[in-house]
Amino acid sequence: MNYEQCECIVTIATFSAYHIFLLDKARLSALLESNSRCSLYRSLLWRLTRKTCRGVSCTLPLVQSRAARLSPLLRFGDKIKEAHARYDTNRVHLFAEMKILQSISMLYCACYAVTGHAQAYPNKPIRLIVPYAAGGNGDILARVDAQMLAEGLRQQVVVDNRVGANGIIGTDLCAKAPPDGYTLLYAGNGHATNPALYDKLPYDSIKDFDAISLVASSPLVLAVTNSLPVTSVKELIALAKAQPHRLTFATAGTGSSGHLSAILFNTMAGLDILHVPYRSVSQATTDLISGQIQVMFPSFTSALPHLKARRVRALAVTSAQRSALLPDMPTVAEAGVAGYQMTIWNGILAPAHLPKPIVARLNAQLQTIANDRDVKERFASIGADPDHSTPEALNAFIKLEIAKWDKLLRAAGVRID
Repeated sequence: MNYEQCECIVTIATFSAYHIFLLDKARLSALLESNSRCSLYRSLLWRLTRKTCRGVSCTLPLVQSRAARLSPLLRFGDKIKEAHARYDTNRVHLFAEMKILQSISMLYCACYAVTGHAQAYPNKPIRLIVPYAAGGNGDILARVDAQMLAEGLRQQVVVDNRVGANGIIGTDLCAKAPPDGYTLLYAGNGHATNPALYDKLPYDSIKDFDAISLVASSPLVLAVTNSLPVTSVKELIALAKAQPHRLTFATAGTGSSGHLSAILFNTMAGLDILHVPYRSVSQATTDLISGQIQVMFPSFTSALPHLKARRVRALAVTSAQRSALLPDMPTVAEAGVAGYQMTIWNGILAPAHLPKPIVARLNAQLQTIANDRDVKERFASIGADPDHSTPEALNAFIKLEIAKWDKLLRAAGVRID
C-alpha cells in the first residue's frame, strides 16, 4: 500500500464512522481527545475536516458513494442509540471506539479490493501491441516509446508485433484484453480508416477503447520517378490533367498511408491518377525508381535513402509545416494544393473501461516522453515529431478522422472486401 491509497482509505473510513455513529464533530473530537491513541484519531479527524486526499480525487460525494455500498456498517448507528439507553457515557465511547476500528478494518479490505490494483500499477510487464510489421516507421517509433515507458514506469514494456488485415488483428487483440493497463495498442491511421474500408469490424473503434495520448506524427513525401518531366507540384497537376488516366501512383496496399495521401491529393486537386497497390513498400519503391510507376507517397524512413542518392525526386512534404530533415522542401499546400495536410499519426489506446488512475499515470508518463530531448532527436532522425494530448483530445481527434475518411473513401469508392 502506498501513501495515496492509505489516505483514501482513511478518509473513507473516517467519513463513514462519522455518519454511522451519528456524532457531530464536537463529540467526535472529544472522543478522539480522550482516547489513548489520540495521535491516530486526530489524524483521522483532520482528514475528515480537510475533506480531500493528497494525490487522490476523493471528495465527500465520492466518499459518500463508496461508503454507501457498505450498507452493513450503517446498522452500527442503531446499536449506538441502544447503547445510550443501557450504558454510561464512558462505555458508550468505548463501544464507539471498537466499532470505529472495526469499520476501518472492513473499509480497508473493501477499498483495497477496489483500488489496490490501480495504485500498485504497474507490477508486471506491459504488452504494447503494434499492428505493423517490424522495421517500419510505426514499429521504430513504438520501440522508442516502449523503451522510455519502461524506464519511466520502472517496468518492462514488451513490443508485440501483430500484423495482418490492415492492423485489424492486433487492434482486435487489444479490444478483447482485460482493461487493467497491461495491454496497450500503438494505434495509427488505420484505426480511423478501417471503419470505412471494411463492412464489419470485430470491434468498435471508439466504444471498445480508452484513449491515452497522441504520441507521434510523421509527414510523407510526394515523390516522382526521375523520368517524369515535372519539378513541382503545380507541374505534376498540370501534367495529370493534360494526360488523364495515364499517370499511376504506387502504394503498399489499399488503405495504407500512401494510399490515403494519394486519395486526398486526387480529391483536392481534381485529378484521376490511377492506383497500383503493391504487397510492400520496397516493391513499390523499386518500380518507382525504374519508372514503371510515376508517383508515390512514401514515408521519410523509406524515401530518404533514395532521395539522397537521387534515385527519385521529391516535390513536397504532406505535413502542414516543412520538415526539419528537408527544410527547403515546400509542403503540398504551399506548392499548389491549398489546405492539403496528411500525416501518419500514432496514439496509444487501451481496452475500454481502464481505471482512471491508470489512464492518468500513463498520460503523464507519455507527456514526459514527448518533452524528452533524446526522444525528439531519435524521432527527428526518421522525420517524426513526438506528440502529446489529453485522452479527451485524442478521442475527439479519432472521431473526426473517422468521419473525414468515411466521407473521402466512400466518395472515391474505396472498399476492402
